[in-house]
Amino acid sequence: MRKIRIEEYIDKIKRNHAECEKPKVLEQWCKENNIKYFLDECSLDWYQIKLHVKTRHIEEHKAPTYDHERLFADIDGNRIITHQPYRESNKYKNKLEIENWCEERGLSVEISEPHSWYYQGETILYVYRLADEDRLKTYIQKYRCL
Repeated sequence: MRKIRIEEYIDKIKRNHAECEKPKVLEQWCKENNIKYFLDECSLDWYQIKLHVKTRHIEEHKAPTYDHERLFADIDGNRIITHQPYRESNKYKNKLEIENWCEERGLSVEISEPHSWYYQGETILYVYRLADEDRLKTYIQKYRCL
């Protein structure tokens, strides 16, 4: 995994003139969340790559909001995962379903439409953080994901 200073990552987006990403919105979100690094790695599954877990039944463990995933680290080194699914594809999801998914895994979630920088206005930003490491470990052990 390669750590890229967040300023460099935002500059890269600006240089690439990506129509789908709004660097000013990302920059504001990063400032508000004390983001220091973008962690450059393949956008595979949350558990396989982000939490170093292996399982045969990975689909059942994915976040219900999985789409346009990014991984960041804040100034304290905490990992923060963002998903930005399209609003239309997310119609059947409700906040309680997502919160229950997080609760079982020891995670927390913040939901924000205005801060979504990927196709802003068409996507919703979901921010996942570790809330209870013991609960996450219990979940992983329960499903023998290690």
